[in-house]
Amino acid sequence: MLDVLKVRLYPNKEQQTALAKNFGCCRMVWNYYLEKTNSQYKETGKGLNYNEMAAYLTQLKKQPDYLFLKEATAATLQQSLKNLESAFKNYFQKRARFPKFKSKHKKQSIRYPESCSIQGNGLKLPKLGIVKARISKTISSKIKSVTVSKTSTDKYFAAILFESDDLTA
Repeated sequence: MLDVLKVRLYPNKEQQTALAKNFGCCRMVWNYYLEKTNSQYKETGKGLNYNEMAAYLTQLKKQPDYLFLKEATAATLQQSLKNLESAFKNYFQKRARFPKFKSKHKKQSIRYPESCSIQGNGLKLPKLGIVKARISKTISSKIKSVTVSKTSTDKYFAAILFESDDLTA
């Protein structure tokens, strides 16, 4: 069974800068491929799937105008593409509205799908190291993913998705 624990994060200045770059890169990738999918759909009647977007992303990161994408964690960029594909699937199955472009002035979030762990009183994230956190309970099982978010009031949180043995919930 899966469970979620929401914790408050206290990143230092360097970690805040790295998170800001990662938020920006994931937002840019989302918006870029939303536009690209919309354009292709208008031209051909068929959008892009995750595999096509991921292949284009590899090429995009090599272009001089987009070299900054290499500063972000690759897994978060790929997760952004998976989220976009899910948003389109939900729209076409009438479970959600059409995907919107993301803005940097609202809540921001990124998902780390792997390589995250709890160490001491912190959360270890790829390319960030250990980010100080207020963790209210012990997680002894495998962490599936961590979604880091920043509110419009500049507070950072992490939603830790993990496997739980608790069958009473």
